[in-house]
Amino acid sequence: MFSYVGLEGSDAIFRRVALLAPLAVQPGMQGYGVGSALVRQGIERLEARGEPVVIVRGDLRYYGRFGFRPAVDLDIDAPFSIAPDHYLARPLRAYEPSYRGVVRYPPPFGAVGYPIGWTGE
Repeated sequence: MFSYVGLEGSDAIFRRVALLAPLAVQPGMQGYGVGSALVRQGIERLEARGEPVVIVRGDLRYYGRFGFRPAVDLDIDAPFSIAPDHYLARPLRAYEPSYRGVVRYPPPFGAVGYPIGWTGE
């Protein structure tokens, strides 16, 4: 699943970017390529929509194979403390360096404990 979050730049301008929800595959189905297929298909769809970047909270050892790298490498910061190899970003073809700043989550993410800072507008 993909959602949108706001990326607040130092200019206080918000840019809408894609967020990959944590991916989970039922344990009995792991190792068959289901998760990899979902991530690859999702990235293809984001590319087709012209999205600039996708962010995920996950393990670099897994998501690195899909081109994700620590978000801080792109000057994208989480709004909470997290190890750099667990807050990742993947630039897409439409990416440009103006997509940097602090990720701000919309209100629905508050239900799972994320700090809220973007209205979605």
